[in-house]
Amino acid sequence: MSSATSPFSESSEGLRAVAARFSRGGSFSAPAIANVLSFLPKDLRSCSEHSLTEASVKWTKKRIRAAVSFCREATAPEAAINALSQGQMKEILRTGDPVRLSFVTALLAGENIETLVLDTHMSFVEGSISAIPRRLLVADEDYEAAVRLLAEAGEGDRAASGTADALLGGRVTLHQPGDGYRVAIDPVLLAASVPAAGTESLIDVGAGVGAAALCFAWRVPGARVTGLEMQPRLVALSRHNAEGNDMAGRVEFLEGDLLRPPSALAGRRFDHVLANPPYLPAGRADPPPDPSRAAANVEGEATLADWIGFALTATRAKGAMTFIHRADRLEELLALLHGRAGGIVVFPLWPKAGRDARRVIVRARPGVKTPMRIAAGLVLHRDDGAYTDEALAVLRDGAALAL
Repeated sequence: MSSATSPFSESSEGLRAVAARFSRGGSFSAPAIANVLSFLPKDLRSCSEHSLTEASVKWTKKRIRAAVSFCREATAPEAAINALSQGQMKEILRTGDPVRLSFVTALLAGENIETLVLDTHMSFVEGSISAIPRRLLVADEDYEAAVRLLAEAGEGDRAASGTADALLGGRVTLHQPGDGYRVAIDPVLLAASVPAAGTESLIDVGAGVGAAALCFAWRVPGARVTGLEMQPRLVALSRHNAEGNDMAGRVEFLEGDLLRPPSALAGRRFDHVLANPPYLPAGRADPPPDPSRAAANVEGEATLADWIGFALTATRAKGAMTFIHRADRLEELLALLHGRAGGIVVFPLWPKAGRDARRVIVRARPGVKTPMRIAAGLVLHRDDGAYTDEALAVLRDGAALAL
């Protein structure tokens, strides 16, 4: 789902105000409001109550009233609604086939992945029941796992066509393929973990469409940023994204493999190296059929040891390298760093308070012998499923993570 034109970019209060403005008044549930706004044209979906023109009112008012009348009684898990209203969910499937929708929903529920179905009610502006494709959404942090599950079940063809997303509350616009790997919150958190002080040059290894590199470049405008990506299609998109965010002059993206680096990197050392390697070793999971998703989720020719080796080579003496990875591979990651880097910091990312960490951010410094420490980490969600204020400061406002 494209958050740049998302109907869910306003706060819950803002959504309610928009719906009330174009209805006869009254109280509406959060899912009803979400459905109301899903019928708006794209150029009006992210509007607030005050930004709509009177000309727009005349022809949207009837449509919204019609939508409200059909979705007034909609229900959905409260946690999912909270995430939806803050723009924290991504569309993973769009289909008019109720059997397929039921199968995929059950598949994800079996792995404890909460889902939200939109457009479950008919609107007469569409003409008939089943004319509106149902849209299945999952939370940002569950998106990659959900994509992998669908691919393994032969349901990997993503029908959504959105290609532009907004990161850091719209401060960074990211164009990306609609049918391959889609950026979640991990690269944003990774970029936030890099300190501005002492980081004049940075390389993002496995840069994809440039999410981490561009988020860091936005926060640290004086830094020179390089991205390395082996997929030509993603390199082209990352360069387009750099231009679209007015960063082309200080952010470059190179095509190449970390096992066979391009000549442009020969002899270069960086203040900071960051990477979001594939989370699964080749022997643990079958790669998704889509090559882009396979490269992002499952190790190929390059193993985790290769990623660590490249980072060590590319980091200047007493510089820093930072990875984000699955918590269940922390032991392997630390073993690969043992005796080769110090000053290691392990920063857990807790899904909720009291829950086991699923992800960790790990920073290490070649040439430094400071003992390892485990940081307090970051709790991502409150009990109701909404992001914590600390997480929102990073994901929406672009704040740094202090490791």
